[in-house]
Amino acid sequence: MNTFSRKFLLVLVTSLLMSCGLVTSPEEKMAAASASVEDGDYRAAVIQLRNVLVDNPDNIEARLALAKVMIDLADLPTAEKELQRAIDLGASPLEIERVHLSLLAAKGDYPEVLAALASDDIALPDAEQLELRGEALLGLQNAAAAEKAYGELLALVPGSASARIGIAKARALQDAPEEAIDLLEEVIAAEDEDWEAWLALGSVRYGLQDYEGAATAFRESLGSSRIENNVISHIFALLGLSDCELLLGDTAAARETVAQLSVVAPNMEETLLQRARVYQLEGDYASAGRELLQLLNAVPDDLRVMMMLATVQWRAGNVFQAQEYLAKVVAKEPDNVRARKMLAQIELQQRNTSLAIEMLEPLQAEIGDDAEILGLLAIADMQRGRSGLAMDRLRAAAEIDPNDLQAMVQLAEGYVRTGEPQSAIELLAAYPASTSAPFSRERVLIMAYRDLGDDDAATGVAADLVRANADDVEALLIAARLYLSQEDFGAGRSVIENAVSIAPGNAEARLMLGRLELQDEQYAAAAENFQAVFDADSKNLTATLGLAQAALQRGDRDEALALLERAHMNHPDEAVPALVLANQYLAEGRSSDAVAVAESLADADLQDLGLVRSVGRVFFAAGAMARAEEQFAAAVERAPQAVPLMLDLVRTLMAQGKHADALEMTERAIAAEPAAAQAPVLKVLTLIALGRVDEAEQTAAALAARHPSDAAVAIARGEALAAGRKYDQAIAAFRDAVQQGAGLDAVVREVRARIASGTDKTPESPLVDWIAANADDINARRALAEMYQQQGKREAAREAYAALLEELPDDAVMLNNLAIELQYAGELEQARQHAQKARQLRPQSGSIADTLGWIYRDLGDLPNAVKHLRQARALMPQNGNIAYHLAATLAEAGATEEAREILEELLAGNAAFASHGEAVELLASL
Repeated sequence: MNTFSRKFLLVLVTSLLMSCGLVTSPEEKMAAASASVEDGDYRAAVIQLRNVLVDNPDNIEARLALAKVMIDLADLPTAEKELQRAIDLGASPLEIERVHLSLLAAKGDYPEVLAALASDDIALPDAEQLELRGEALLGLQNAAAAEKAYGELLALVPGSASARIGIAKARALQDAPEEAIDLLEEVIAAEDEDWEAWLALGSVRYGLQDYEGAATAFRESLGSSRIENNVISHIFALLGLSDCELLLGDTAAARETVAQLSVVAPNMEETLLQRARVYQLEGDYASAGRELLQLLNAVPDDLRVMMMLATVQWRAGNVFQAQEYLAKVVAKEPDNVRARKMLAQIELQQRNTSLAIEMLEPLQAEIGDDAEILGLLAIADMQRGRSGLAMDRLRAAAEIDPNDLQAMVQLAEGYVRTGEPQSAIELLAAYPASTSAPFSRERVLIMAYRDLGDDDAATGVAADLVRANADDVEALLIAARLYLSQEDFGAGRSVIENAVSIAPGNAEARLMLGRLELQDEQYAAAAENFQAVFDADSKNLTATLGLAQAALQRGDRDEALALLERAHMNHPDEAVPALVLANQYLAEGRSSDAVAVAESLADADLQDLGLVRSVGRVFFAAGAMARAEEQFAAAVERAPQAVPLMLDLVRTLMAQGKHADALEMTERAIAAEPAAAQAPVLKVLTLIALGRVDEAEQTAAALAARHPSDAAVAIARGEALAAGRKYDQAIAAFRDAVQQGAGLDAVVREVRARIASGTDKTPESPLVDWIAANADDINARRALAEMYQQQGKREAAREAYAALLEELPDDAVMLNNLAIELQYAGELEQARQHAQKARQLRPQSGSIADTLGWIYRDLGDLPNAVKHLRQARALMPQNGNIAYHLAATLAEAGATEEAREILEELLAGNAAFASHGEAVELLASL
């Protein structure tokens, strides 16, 4: 909003207050609207003005003020309606004229604005007329006249920022950008937060191809809260900034800016285009293609979109689609040289040599010697076996401008594309090394040597590049990428560290170094590099996730979780941070929070099947089996031959007791991959669950005959034998699985088979032996403690958990389990202390809250017992044992009615849970 418009609104609402002798509610609302306008919060002003009109629909001043605010919010239809209502109510001609001209300018009706200003009946003050005239003339590209109008305004209102900004814009249009920059910087020096001046400065610098300077100016403009309420200007600044970031190759920043643009103008054509450009820069051609197709549906004749879509489809490997779009471009614009070249390249790629030549020869006749066309014709010649002619064309291309290194590089790239990297190497060897970015000669040489399989030579080129350009970050990063691709992490680290020392603010170098340090378990150093990027851009996703990983590695789960939550909040549409957060919630025992995050992803209708599968796995791990089934079933429907997805669905169906459905799906998976073992293994387990033990055993035996060395098959056979109570054979099968590499899992299954047999006095001995041979295997020791606990060997379980806690004093699960054993032993105060510590470590764990509440109940502290048990039930509302514990404690505390309601609801569901019998007895007693 310009200065005069803002003053107009202030005068408008203030005069209304002064004209009344008494302040009433509408006046207070108008005063609030006035303050909101002054603060630049136009959206708040809209609400306040509409509240005024609810009480007093005939308030002319409020109608006019609302119309003007709507102009700045780009809601021109509403502005027109409010202006008309003000006219109908009898608004003064001056007030009508002021809003009407602002509306015309906002609509781009500049000739009408100038015609109105030329009228003898114009009543606006001279300053307002001059500002509107300047704006209209700029809109009509009449820069000289616009500068004259703004000059007169400056003479009338010395120091006017609007006048000086207008003059600067006019100078830029008259090819005097440096003068424009000087004027704008003077305005900014006087008022650093003048978003209009920053926005204009960004536009001028963009025209000079100073994309770094332009980006800085656009960011400064966006940093003002006022621009957020001027929709058109806000969009323009976001577009300008995203364009600069794309041209600078700053993918992360561009993605962030385009995400903001998508919030402000989600369906605008330019927003779709910018989103597509971000995806293209990231190499996500599928997503770029989707955005461009949506845009093409809106603007079916936009050749720019067709060209971009053709490029994206080509890079994505969709050659025929790219060809189709290019053909449309050429049909509508026969002189489009770029489209014709691309179309010829596609034909060459498909080895449609004759068609390519038919396109290229007329093009060469039209535009004369062109190095790229000659190179493409050379490729065609090579495809026809005319290598001599091809070389002649390549030489001709090089001779067009022998001093043009880029022409040489194009020729060398032609050699590489035609499978002759050695020719590219020989050609480029005759030319001096590049002295500045983008170091295209060295890039092509490295590519050629890699194609030859000569990694040493490629490394030599990279080393020479670094030696000659030791202070150039781009050169260092080219070398670093090569070293990392060769898994030479030491050399990669050295080069990246140099890049960071030269340009500490280079985000790519910092992130590369941070990832290397995580890999080397140098967590403090990794965190320092990620923090540097994070400090410069607190929404940088890679930096945030890197900091979270470093925090986890040093044991700071609270900080890691806070960072992951921040990443998800800053990037709500990104699936990766959401999945990482959901999995961390699972690790923290916060299943309900993990489910909530997973549901937000599921509702987003993910297109990537890998992401769909990951979301399903979160649901599965959190126990939300119905939602997991939905995800996996949808994935299988979209990819009906994808066996891994089928098997995910099988496991989910089995977890819900839907064994018949699971069996049917395993049969589908076996039909899709008959030679694989994984689906038949699940079939065996499903048959066991269905009670078809003999069939399971026969299937497992046949499977073992086909896969005698597969540990998973041996385990499945052991389970089938155990289900048939053939424990000795089952134990032997599990031992085979251990020999085949199954490890601890098979040992634990063997112990369970020994326990089930009932004939072994020391069934846990295989696990004890495993631990003796693998003393550092914490998981084995944990399994042994749990085994003791399941067998009711209380003292042994207590000793095992206590020993584990000496090494892992902050393991919440083991603290909780030891608390349960101490409760059984009657050592209630020690049990409470352990459960209390576990609760502090995992405040969102329902099972731990249940343990603590149940211990308080045994201690006779019923208020604390009820408190923790209520929290446990809120965290795990489907857990029957927790519901029973709460009901029993409430009954003991005298709250029998609530206890009865909980039990009736619990037992009505017919769900199985360990305390089912006790719950039935308790309900009967109430």
